[in-house]
Amino acid sequence: MGLGQRPRQAEPDPGTVQPTTKLLLSHKHPEDRDTVAGTLAAAVHDGTAFCGRHRIIDTAGIEHHVLVVGDRASRPPPRPTAADACGCPDVW
Repeated sequence: MGLGQRPRQAEPDPGTVQPTTKLLLSHKHPEDRDTVAGTLAAAVHDGTAFCGRHRIIDTAGIEHHVLVVGDRASRPPPRPTAADACGCPDVW
């Protein structure tokens, strides 16, 4: 798999799932979930940029290693600030 390509199993069909932090975290490897949740919370609360490696479990149950780089994304009120990130699967 090339850089920037994502495994098809890791993505639901467009329009079939509402993305939420809870859904995002449900696909993290159990050993990585708390760390990722803390990193995202800090990015939203403190405005810190972040970078990290962790594992995801796709909808077929396959484990993928990912590298994620993100920064805070400001939104006009009343929408809350969010973390905006991009990821590269299977990087190591």
